[in-house]
Amino acid sequence: MERKIFIAPDSPVPKYQQIIDHFLILQEKGHLKPGQQIPSIAGFAKSQKLALATVAKAYDRMKEMGLLESRQGKGFYVTPKAEGTAINVFVLFDTMNTYKEVLFENLRKRLPSDVTIDLHFYHYNFDVFQQLIKKSLGRYSHYVILPHFNRELDEVLDSVPVDKLILLDKLPRGTKTDVKGVFHYFEKTVFEALCDAIPLLEKYDALDVILDTEHGIYIPEELLKGIERFRAAYPLRGKMYGHYQDKLLKKSRSYLIFSDNDMVNFIKHCKKKGWIIGKEIGLIGYDDTPIKEILLDGITVISTDFAAMGSTAAKLILGEARGILENPSGLIIRKTL
Repeated sequence: MERKIFIAPDSPVPKYQQIIDHFLILQEKGHLKPGQQIPSIAGFAKSQKLALATVAKAYDRMKEMGLLESRQGKGFYVTPKAEGTAINVFVLFDTMNTYKEVLFENLRKRLPSDVTIDLHFYHYNFDVFQQLIKKSLGRYSHYVILPHFNRELDEVLDSVPVDKLILLDKLPRGTKTDVKGVFHYFEKTVFEALCDAIPLLEKYDALDVILDTEHGIYIPEELLKGIERFRAAYPLRGKMYGHYQDKLLKKSRSYLIFSDNDMVNFIKHCKKKGWIIGKEIGLIGYDDTPIKEILLDGITVISTDFAAMGSTAAKLILGEARGILENPSGLIIRKTL
């Protein structure tokens, strides 16, 4: 911490917190080692031209957080790592839903019982995503992050040491090749799944795709590329809609529907019309859940295996697996197509 740090005087973040954040970044990047001595309060305040009270507050807070320890007559030291320290995991999801419950439960079950897991949500808000990661730095042995954004995230993710970072489901643009993670390759999955569905789709007049642009449902840009790639290779008739409406549905057509709420409305409308799903009208859902396994005697879905994803993430944490791993994904054929 001898290097000059930048304290933003006009930032809404208090100066003492900026010192803590700087400490965490240095620690995560390996510039501060466990057991290393750091400057005294007076020495740090003088070298950085900061008030003694500001530095004292930062040091006291870091002692409370377990980041620093003071030794009588010797000064302040980075807290040494205890031998056999239990694994503690920071998990960051966009939201919680049924399939992420499956993912999280299988991650939890596959890890030893003494592992601590803290689960957080950013609700598709980039600022929240960024702040949660920033506040977590230096506090966990592993960071399991599900980065559902159609943008580059290297500036945020680079703040987490690569040996502690595990990414799930989506490989963000610009991600470094030495990262660990288990991924669902959206473009490949949807293209190959729709190709596998062709023998069943041929009995329908068209395949219409219904997105959900009204309720913030995350649609990866790679997934849309996979759909367009399929349309170019196999010119089945059909349209793509931004949101669901009952009036869009027509007998003798098939539908790929992404939102579970839209899927329920689809089923209700078909029952009202007396259409037999799987014979007179087709349905493909997206992302498998236990409910989809039993509803209508099973809904055909395009999905990755979220139970496998959770188990593989646990193996990456425990060092039983390495690198970038592709998660099993594809078409699950059931009664509705």
